[in-house]
Amino acid sequence: MEISNKKIGTLNKKVIDLLNLDSFKNHSIYIGNKNIEHIKKIHTDDYHKYGRFIKDIIKEPTYVSKHPKDGSIHYTKVFEEESKHVKIVVMPTTKNILFVRTIFAISEKNIMKYRKKNALKTY
Repeated sequence: MEISNKKIGTLNKKVIDLLNLDSFKNHSIYIGNKNIEHIKKIHTDDYHKYGRFIKDIIKEPTYVSKHPKDGSIHYTKVFEEESKHVKIVVMPTTKNILFVRTIFAISEKNIMKYRKKNALKTY
């Protein structure tokens, strides 16, 4: 399979300000074939159900957060009609290029846990 990276979104100023992010070399967010293969393998059902919404989730998340240890940026979208919370994890490479690493549904219990820690920022 040919390796290709597709631009799928942009790290915008609102997310940068909400999460007090340092600047990145490039604000573009990409997804690569290897990332898609990983998501399909590990989170098959979530990818088939929500994969087509990756661009929309990055553009208009319900919440954003930053992982305190690995620096990944989390975009979470609430799908009201299904009462589902779907998270996309965007990880910077060593060269500060942003890639979608995974997408998966998370429970209301985890959302509440993140809220108690004040980790989620309402977009």
